[in-house]
Amino acid sequence: MGMHNHSFGDFLLERNVIDTMQLIDALRDLTNYSRPSMATALIYSGDLIYKDIEDLYEESKKTGIPVEKIAAKKGYITKDSFREYRQKDYPIFVTLADVLIKKGYLTYHQFQDIYIAYESETAVYQIETNVPLRANTDDSIDFLMEHMNVSNQIITRLYFRLLFNSFYNTIGGDFSVLCPFRCDSYPASCLVAQDVIYNDIRYTLAIDLEEHGFIDFASRYSGETLTSLEDLTFAAVEDFINLHNGVFNVNLSNEYGIEATLSAPRRLENSLYSPEGMTYLMAVIFPFGSVNVLVTAPYKEETEEIEDDDDFDYSQFLIK
Repeated sequence: MGMHNHSFGDFLLERNVIDTMQLIDALRDLTNYSRPSMATALIYSGDLIYKDIEDLYEESKKTGIPVEKIAAKKGYITKDSFREYRQKDYPIFVTLADVLIKKGYLTYHQFQDIYIAYESETAVYQIETNVPLRANTDDSIDFLMEHMNVSNQIITRLYFRLLFNSFYNTIGGDFSVLCPFRCDSYPASCLVAQDVIYNDIRYTLAIDLEEHGFIDFASRYSGETLTSLEDLTFAAVEDFINLHNGVFNVNLSNEYGIEATLSAPRRLENSLYSPEGMTYLMAVIFPFGSVNVLVTAPYKEETEEIEDDDDFDYSQFLIK
């Protein structure tokens, strides 16, 4: 699942799946729903296909048993899966699709087909074609998600997917990633950093290389033959970070309705880098050298445990 360069509503309109009045009607109702139904969410995640839901409806008609109870009996929903569903944040377009299904403007089958088309035609990722590299980067993302304090794992995973895709598209696919490690103080050589701030939480991305590697990185990105550590060299690396974070922020707004801001990129040469928060270093190895990516999130805090619901509401399987 990736970020996209086109809104889901426009995508549906352009393919004549719905009309403008149906989209407007669904958007008016969208504010009444904080999340999609579990059925639509499971199609989005790939854990169910539309045929499963059609079969549930068919069995419900024959037996008179509610769809959600049959789904629970068949194991489509368990306490663990329901708890996981409640804790996840889904893109706004999934809830929009759910509202369209509720209103009869879209079927589960159409949503599954159109989502596959939406993902393949508008996703900004290309790294998926390199299966070993994608597996290597996924391992690093999994490690970061296990160790970092982030408020939303889905959004953060997408951030790093986009980052690796940016490396792949603008610097080259000839890299591998070493396992990240905790590094709250780092002796920077040539470093560029920028903050992404949303929900009053500050996350920082920094890129550091030895001088010769920094010049090569900037040359690859800019398409120019740079030979020294000058203002243009730093500007190229700043543009790489700024463009990546800017695209992320646009998608964050379009798909999740979250508005984020960026700080101005800042430079650091031959100094100790010690940002406020928990920092992990992830080495991205290119032939010209190691691109040391440093990501900083707030320190971990005690989180309140979610109560175990013995009598949870299975009815959330379908949107009402």
